[in-house]
Amino acid sequence: MASTGDFETKKYINQQTMLRIKDPEKSLSFYEGVLGMSLLKQYDFPQWKFSLYFMGYCPPEDIPSCGPERTRHLLKQRGTLELTHNHDSEEAFADGNEDPFRGFGHIGLTVPDVYAACERFERLQVPFRKKPDEGGMKGLAFIKDPDGYSVEILASTPNGGRRSGESGGGAERDEGLVAQTQYKMTQTMLRVKDPKASLKFYTEVLGMDLLWSHDFPEWKFSLYFVGYCAEPRGGKVPPPDQCSAERRAWAMEQPAAIELTHNWGTEDDPSFKHANGNDEDTRGFGHFGIVVPDVYSACERFKRLGVAFRKEPDAGGMKGLAFIQDPDGYSIEILNFQSLENLEEFGN
Repeated sequence: MASTGDFETKKYINQQTMLRIKDPEKSLSFYEGVLGMSLLKQYDFPQWKFSLYFMGYCPPEDIPSCGPERTRHLLKQRGTLELTHNHDSEEAFADGNEDPFRGFGHIGLTVPDVYAACERFERLQVPFRKKPDEGGMKGLAFIKDPDGYSVEILASTPNGGRRSGESGGGAERDEGLVAQTQYKMTQTMLRVKDPKASLKFYTEVLGMDLLWSHDFPEWKFSLYFVGYCAEPRGGKVPPPDQCSAERRAWAMEQPAAIELTHNWGTEDDPSFKHANGNDEDTRGFGHFGIVVPDVYSACERFKRLGVAFRKEPDAGGMKGLAFIQDPDGYSIEILNFQSLENLEEFGN
């Protein structure tokens, strides 16, 4: 399923996934020291008692030191994390994977060698939800960050998700040295109630492409990966055969995809709904954010399409950015350079 969005959506970028955190010192230590991300930009808002930390995979020497250049650089990055810290808060956040608060599932990283990465995580005493050889799906793992959010560890190479005769050595095994150049944040997983409604929204309203999909009848669930292709539209991509290994491998390497997970039967239950991460007692995941050429033009189009808003561009104290909702009530921030430039007037 190719995108059927307007021409305007061809310039959209899925730029961020927002997670609320309790202790920024612990979180920054994890995302920088364990996962090898860089601090792309920090905003502090003492008047509103919160701070933002944007994390991503970019060599530190490539990050401008300050000013508008750093903001522009940030907004060009696909697949960053926006870690949000509410000052003086003792709130424990829902990780999205425990009933009755299931909704957001995890972020996903590709690495050269899942087993070598997990051996390093074990040495660093990182907690696991699943090790590579546990369960029915071999060669992938789930670790936990300091707030309990799940991070999926996937292979970026055909044999990186399974043992070979060689266990790896040298630079490949020292994941701390290669992380910033070879790790990539490729996905954010959200559970959806009705895949038809969700795919219509993500492809027609947001203009994303269906990158890859697969049904798992033995476990009664399906996955749909949607996103904005890293290559220019019309560039070389594998044929749209959703069953081909080539297509799956290509989809797994697309930065900042959204992994829509459908557990069969939920669409037939009128009372069923997922936790969106922003209601009381379900707070944790906040939103993902799309950079657009013109926030106001994008929002006018969303209104014509009947999209629900949580915040319109001129509502509230932060002007020039908006929040819309998908069919499951997950929030999507709509922003651009001007949005953050307006935000910087309030921060330090």
